[in-house]
Amino acid sequence: MRSKFKTFSNLYLTRWWLPPTIYLSLLTALALTTLSNHRTIVSLANIIIIPLTLALLANLYLTIKNLREKQNKRACINLASCLISAAATTPLLAYLLFITILGTARDHFADKLIIPKNIPITQPIAFEKQPKTQTIDTFKNTLIASLTAETKNTDDPTITADITTLLELNKQSPKFLRHFLKASPAWRVFPNRGHTFATRRWITQHNWLYTSYGHYSNFDLNTNPTKHLPRFLTRLTLGLDGIPPHPGNQYTTFLTPSQTKPLIIHTENFKHESKCIIKSEKLTLSIFEQTHTTERKITKAALTYLSHEFAELIKYQKHNHKNSAPPKLPNQPIKQGPPTFQLVTSYQPGIYDYHIWLNPGQPGKIYLKAFEITQNTPLSPKRLKQKSTEYIGWSNNPKDLFLANAYFTIYEGDWGKPYAARFEVWFTPDSGKPDTCLLKKNFIIQGWQR
Repeated sequence: MRSKFKTFSNLYLTRWWLPPTIYLSLLTALALTTLSNHRTIVSLANIIIIPLTLALLANLYLTIKNLREKQNKRACINLASCLISAAATTPLLAYLLFITILGTARDHFADKLIIPKNIPITQPIAFEKQPKTQTIDTFKNTLIASLTAETKNTDDPTITADITTLLELNKQSPKFLRHFLKASPAWRVFPNRGHTFATRRWITQHNWLYTSYGHYSNFDLNTNPTKHLPRFLTRLTLGLDGIPPHPGNQYTTFLTPSQTKPLIIHTENFKHESKCIIKSEKLTLSIFEQTHTTERKITKAALTYLSHEFAELIKYQKHNHKNSAPPKLPNQPIKQGPPTFQLVTSYQPGIYDYHIWLNPGQPGKIYLKAFEITQNTPLSPKRLKQKSTEYIGWSNNPKDLFLANAYFTIYEGDWGKPYAARFEVWFTPDSGKPDTCLLKKNFIIQGWQR
């Protein structure tokens, strides 16, 4: 094997014309793959760069070797080849870097697809035209009020981790607590890494909406932020198995229930940031806050609000004596009527929010499947299921409806090339029985283009 490699390398380095010829051939291949604008072919360009670099180094080696051996003519040819190759390669590599990081590449998935005319197909609703909910998001309003209240900033990051009512409700009626969280549109309950979490939803653009990983900021408000509202970013998540949603780092403050402690503050995006995890044996509460002051106004307001909310739930549960009844508090309504399924467009084609109202009649979780209609091709199956899986509320009254909502991306297809897709809502019962399809609806969609 070594002798064959040595023979090949000697042949390669003693033929002054061979390295530049191979280099130019590889450069041509790189240009064709880079300019193809096809995702699979463009990815080959990154592989071609390796032998292209080796060919350039071999050409430089030959230039130095011929100069030392006073083969000036060959050395000049090699040097000229290197300079020409470098001049041609530089803009090509710059373009490749651009399309890899910022550019787009087409997969041509929808080029020859035809949208059928003999079946009902719905257009997704524009983000700004989605229907308005009549519900008032008192949690969001409480947090905003804490930022705009005319109080003196103390700059003290100390909080008291009071989650007494939450722990009391979980101790007395753990099934009731989980049923409430799944039934309420203000909470999204979902599995992740083998554990169950509940993240607080907000009403944004006049409707309940789960944003990217449950973070909310000024830009998610349904009215234009006032000049007096400082910029913020926040998220609140319950770990229903006693496991926090993230393990934490050097900037995370861990507290035990009812502990009083200053939170660790560091600067991020020109704001003061904190992550606190209140951990008990069976529940955790994680609150993230980015605001303009070191005083943790949002964190304090969230803890106070939750204390009152779960205290009301304890009263409700005691008076109803039904551990499985879905709670119908004034600020957590349950809709009634036939099941509905709607897609809402997002900031880029191929990215959508879904709003599903249904009642599976038993505990479990839902998830989405999607197929191109004419060829029944599955669309982003693994990622779609991961993004859409959510535990949903239920009741014995089939007219009661419960919300499932999140966002997802369809990767098949290109911008400006709409095609028809069938979306199916599947249900996995906690009882262990087989999955069933609860809803189907056809939409005209586009794929997200890298």
